[in-house]
Amino acid sequence: MTPFGLSTSPAALQTVLLNVFAFKRPHFKLYMDDICVATGTWSEHLLAIQQMLQTLEKNCLTVNGAKCQFGFDEMSLLGFLISANGIRVDPKRIKIIEKLAPPKKNKK
Repeated sequence: MTPFGLSTSPAALQTVLLNVFAFKRPHFKLYMDDICVATGTWSEHLLAIQQMLQTLEKNCLTVNGAKCQFGFDEMSLLGFLISANGIRVDPKRIKIIEKLAPPKKNKK
């Protein structure tokens, strides 16, 4: 698509994915190079994953199997935990903030 290291590569990839999945978006949430599949039942989920992989193949796009995760009830994305119960801040992020030392100087 674009040369390695080009600063517009993430935006270009997201534009490609948005166009590729334009008519199949109810189950697919796209952000940068992540494709999240969310469905109500396991059988719907399997069909949606099959549809996603076929769509990628049809458009000459590939996925790195080592980076793929399938079949989770909860996932971490951009510092949030997403599940059927809603969206909440990832507790790991909260611990990091709690461990921060308070500022020593008050800049105006």
